[in-house]
Amino acid sequence: TFNGPEFTIYQYPYQINLIEAAGSDSLNKYIHAEVLDNYGNSFDNLQTPVYFDIIGGGSISEPVGYVNLGVATTNWTLGYGPVQRITAKVKKGNGNTVTTKEYVANQSSNPSNSSSEEQGLIWNMDGANHGAWNLIDHQGEFLAGNNALKDMVNTTPIGDPAEDFDLSWTSLNGTLFAKLNGVDLEDYNTFSQAKNAYLTQASNASILVNNVQVHDVFVAKLRNTDQYAIIEIKNILETANDDYDNIEFTYKLFID
Repeated sequence: TFNGPEFTIYQYPYQINLIEAAGSDSLNKYIHAEVLDNYGNSFDNLQTPVYFDIIGGGSISEPVGYVNLGVATTNWTLGYGPVQRITAKVKKGNGNTVTTKEYVANQSSNPSNSSSEEQGLIWNMDGANHGAWNLIDHQGEFLAGNNALKDMVNTTPIGDPAEDFDLSWTSLNGTLFAKLNGVDLEDYNTFSQAKNAYLTQASNASILVNNVQVHDVFVAKLRNTDQYAIIEIKNILETANDDYDNIEFTYKLFID
């Protein structure tokens, strides 16, 4: 705030610009959030927080950064998915509103043929934990969540006795599955291998997978797109007196 004999000027955060800073590479991005005031000048208040968030997987080093010389920073490691976004927001004026900016990374930045292994878990749908899994964002999805993100959903009916647990899943977004015989997850390391595995079993593909057993391997075609996953069942936990049953699996995601 500047006070003078004839006027008073109030400055406050008003706008954010997101920049991919020097030193970034294909997987790791140094993100600078430039904060401007209501006059378009650099806003430099060390107590001003900037809140970062990501869409589409990955991780950030600083969910909250503080303005220094007009800039708040975080480091962004891309996840595996076709859309990679980071957002930043700061409170405007009296703090009752916020201004938000989104930055989209080059969608080909994260190699499509990556064979990185991910861990997944679906719980009994009748229990308190997430009964579904999102294969693209590598996270669990709850009953009330967006069905478009649910690639694997446990089929245990809600309200069944606690000892009941269906060793099966279905998709709610068009993802198809086919069982692969005589193979291991480690046999698949490229997009073409995963796609060919699906093409050879496409006639057997279904949204529903029944009677899952440990060491079973499946290929998935994701959400009616040219994206694939290879899934291997690692462990099955069945409990007698509660709904904390689950199916644990490891998988590789392949996006061209």
